[in-house]
Amino acid sequence: MAKKCEVVRVVIAIFASLLTLDHSNALAVEITAKSEVIRERFESTLQRAERGDPNAQNSVGGALAVGEGVTQDAAAAYRWLRKAAEQGHAAAQYNLYLLLRQSPSLGESSEAAMQWLQKATDQGVLPAQFSLAELYRKGREAHENRRERTAMYYLLAAKQGFAAAQFYTGWCYEKGIGVLQNDVESTRWYLKAATQGHVDAQINLAVKYAQGRGVDKSLTQARRWFKRAARQNSAVAQYNLGKLYQRAQSDEVNLVEAYVWVSLAANKGLEAALKEQALLLSLMSDEQIKRAKTLIADRSETLDLNEAHDRQVASRRSVGATKPISGLEAFVPEQAEAFED
Repeated sequence: MAKKCEVVRVVIAIFASLLTLDHSNALAVEITAKSEVIRERFESTLQRAERGDPNAQNSVGGALAVGEGVTQDAAAAYRWLRKAAEQGHAAAQYNLYLLLRQSPSLGESSEAAMQWLQKATDQGVLPAQFSLAELYRKGREAHENRRERTAMYYLLAAKQGFAAAQFYTGWCYEKGIGVLQNDVESTRWYLKAATQGHVDAQINLAVKYAQGRGVDKSLTQARRWFKRAARQNSAVAQYNLGKLYQRAQSDEVNLVEAYVWVSLAANKGLEAALKEQALLLSLMSDEQIKRAKTLIADRSETLDLNEAHDRQVASRRSVGATKPISGLEAFVPEQAEAFED
């Protein structure tokens, strides 16, 4: 009997060691970072992850997902992120959605990925809210109340101060997508996004002022907001700004400024600007044309430099759509389009 018990203990010990070995291999991490400080920091994080810390598990999973300081391994990233996500870690839930979206080979269904996105959204993760709104708007996620959900999730992200979501919230109110059409509310949200530098919001706000929809009509304000967008190299804003200069009251007419801004838009291939450019040219003196061409050359160089600088700043402030997050993630949305039924 004693001998039999000893055999059983040996078998159990061997089985336990196999389980430990399998678990270790499944969650193994190959650290590639050259910096000793980073290696030590990651090893410390890994130890915390192994003890069940969801923050550390999210960090390890995120690093494995993108190969940051470790060998990229989607399967291992999935296991670590899932451990954190199942503990209710909001960022890990969103990261798990991103990983499953990018790595269908992991075997999870698109429905499972959406469930993680919904969980992160329900916990107030801003990029999750925005992502879900985008999926509903573009018709990539079906629901009988798709319009209402589009507006609802944009609004949730907008209330957290995200400019792109504020723009789309304004767009929903302007078009009556999922909410009652309301020009005043639309203008209010466009203003919030425009103040943060969102180009499309600045253009739409300028149009609101030019037409007096949801706000008192003011060509001065319209010109101000078109100019802010034009200085961000928007061809549409440049064209509209030129038109405003051309059509202003007689004491404010400035054909040179009109021609300069329209020409900048024409240089980007905007067809309407090309036609307007020819018309303005026929109204200008030789001196005005000479002055305008000098301004066009100067502004083109300045605008190109500003645009390059803005892109550089944006890349430092934002995180790519496939890169895991620890807090928030920035997005660059498409310009608003007709709602896809």
